[in-house]
Amino acid sequence: MDHEKRDAKSLNKLAIEGGENSCYFHALLKRKGREYSVNSLICDGVWTDDQTVIKDVIYNHFCNRFKEPHVDRPKFRSSLFRRIHESDALLLESSISMDELKQAACRRGIFAGLSLANDGANLLLLQYAYDTLLFGKWSRLNVKHLVKILGWFQNASGLKVNPSKSILYGIRVELCEVINVASSISCSHDSLPFSYLGIPVGKIRAPSNVLKMLEAKKEEILLGFKG
Repeated sequence: MDHEKRDAKSLNKLAIEGGENSCYFHALLKRKGREYSVNSLICDGVWTDDQTVIKDVIYNHFCNRFKEPHVDRPKFRSSLFRRIHESDALLLESSISMDELKQAACRRGIFAGLSLANDGANLLLLQYAYDTLLFGKWSRLNVKHLVKILGWFQNASGLKVNPSKSILYGIRVELCEVINVASSISCSHDSLPFSYLGIPVGKIRAPSNVLKMLEAKKEEILLGFKG
């Protein structure tokens, strides 16, 4: 009982006065250190209690766990000339954008975007800051290729697209098909209409009041760029 009273008194004193230099405070630190210390560890299939080896194993484990991926970009070498123009050198060393990857994939037939009705232009993506809308012809193969393109983009730029924060939509596609494809790539699914950056996106033509709202948002964005 006296021991419990003494501990309670020490705790009250520590809470009121701080007591970082008190005997109780240092005794508490030592006890916690003993509780959480690693006295032995399996290294290469053998138990060891060598603290130097244990520290090295733990250090290397967390270094490998949280190490940034190293992107080894290809180097440009040619025997035709000794040097290239400075602007061309900067272009070769510049980051690869998502738009460049998508354009290259479309030219090679790896990914099929959407062809607009009026001029036949190929619509691939719309992007504002970190928000991106990707457009493509609906097919499981096209979605599979899109996932590969996003992987290439991660390897080239170091930026990762999080599937759990992505949403898959299907236009004139059965909802069960959208759910199955979204599940296969580990992303969410939804259906039209939806809101993007405060702008309603739906299956029918927008009424005049919505068009006026879009025009006002455009003017607001342009004024922000000018400011």
